[in-house]
Amino acid sequence: MISVIMPTFNKAAYLNLTLASFVRQTSKDYEIVLIDDGSVDGTQAIADNYKNKLNLIHLKQANLGRSAARNKGISASSGEYLLFNDDDRIVQGDFIERHQEALSREANTVHIGGKGRVLTIWHRNQLIMQGKDRRKLAEKLGDRWHRVRRKAYAELASAEEVETNFEPTIDRLFLGKEFESNHVLGVPIDRIEDFRLKWMLGTTANLSVRKDAVVEAGMFDTEFRGWGMEDSELCYRLVMNGLALKECSEAFNYHQIHPIGRKFWINPTMSISRMNELKRNIEYFHGKFGTPASYIFRRAFYDNIPTLLANEILIQFEGALGESDTVEEWDSLYRRIMRSRRNQSLRAKLGFRSKG
Repeated sequence: MISVIMPTFNKAAYLNLTLASFVRQTSKDYEIVLIDDGSVDGTQAIADNYKNKLNLIHLKQANLGRSAARNKGISASSGEYLLFNDDDRIVQGDFIERHQEALSREANTVHIGGKGRVLTIWHRNQLIMQGKDRRKLAEKLGDRWHRVRRKAYAELASAEEVETNFEPTIDRLFLGKEFESNHVLGVPIDRIEDFRLKWMLGTTANLSVRKDAVVEAGMFDTEFRGWGMEDSELCYRLVMNGLALKECSEAFNYHQIHPIGRKFWINPTMSISRMNELKRNIEYFHGKFGTPASYIFRRAFYDNIPTLLANEILIQFEGALGESDTVEEWDSLYRRIMRSRRNQSLRAKLGFRSKG
């Protein structure tokens, strides 16, 4: 059996649509462990509404954060496998079945599902949306979009529509695939030779793995605060323990975009608050491990280096590291590698060829 681990905090309207999508699963061999992390909205009423429709375990705790909530859910779960799905992610009808198939084929693997984006609830002036998102909605919703966008709040889908008319409902609200995983890399992660940073793509938005592997790795680190890194860091430990990490793109869910705060001007998909939380957690991650991988990951974040290039730099960094183990030596080596790569790139642009 699969245990779906789902923490939630003050997202009752989104949770309603997410749980509605689980009602229509082709596989029934699963339970949902819903962990209410201190909500003060209508979460209780939503959970009560689905108790007779789903195999739902509803737990409550004070607001202790995502890591503590997931650990509580894992401890209460009964399944041999864990499937992490966020409270704002609507799932395809064969979502559970697809993860089950992947786990039965390769049990010693962390499976990352495919992810898309939908707009289910409109909040005027509170959503981080690109121009292309608005154009898509205008095309699909027509006159309705022009009426909706003038409102302060509007629900664009109901739980009943998700349960009984799923495909047309999702199609009219679909904004495209999420900007991560193979969409960032350009190719599936399984086809990248010597890809040492694949763990950074493992997020609990859509991920399945053996329960005993997570327990053996120590579960989630509760020192991570706010948004980001607690799931990738767990995947780092799982990979270090010998698990493979692969994409399972056919196990698809849809993120319901929602208010996350003021937009961060450098990264148009990130809020200022989340960026600050992520910075703090990346610093904690590198301080915890102090490995070449954590060091290059941190430098790549601050220097805005694409994932595949960061992987190449990591391979070069590890090959040249030798016995150097001080911060100063690592920084010096990193600067030399980056300077050399910039010079090579410049020479290539100018048409110079190396001698020999």
